[in-house]
Amino acid sequence: MSDDDITNAPTPGNSRHVTTGLPSGPPVADWPNIAVPRPNPQTAIWLRLRAVGTVAVAAVFVYLCWLMSGSVYPNPRILAGPVVLLRSWHAGDKAFGVLMIAGQLPCIFAVGVRFHAVTLTLSVLGCAVWVAVGGLLWASAQ
Repeated sequence: MSDDDITNAPTPGNSRHVTTGLPSGPPVADWPNIAVPRPNPQTAIWLRLRAVGTVAVAAVFVYLCWLMSGSVYPNPRILAGPVVLLRSWHAGDKAFGVLMIAGQLPCIFAVGVRFHAVTLTLSVLGCAVWVAVGGLLWASAQ
């Protein structure tokens, strides 16, 4: 430390720092009027439970789509969406199906964790894309 740092240091009676000219006051955490948002532990528990429940419902949904994709009738296979690709023998089709499922399931089931306009819109668009993929796969198989 140099002699200038010692002489320019704020003194107890001085409310401004000599070098910077900024007011020297108490730290922000000591100010009584600042509201610091803190997560509610009860809300965090319910959010985790809703997330676990949503993942369980998504797993059941994929299993039902897997059962529908094996149907000999074309109508249920349209609703199976990209799960139909998992029944293919080609590894590229399976990989593409897994990527599509991994991309669409969070969109479809986001509404189960947080219900508001954005997640509802994502869910509707995700369902539309899911059925559109199933329809395209059904049309290409004809």
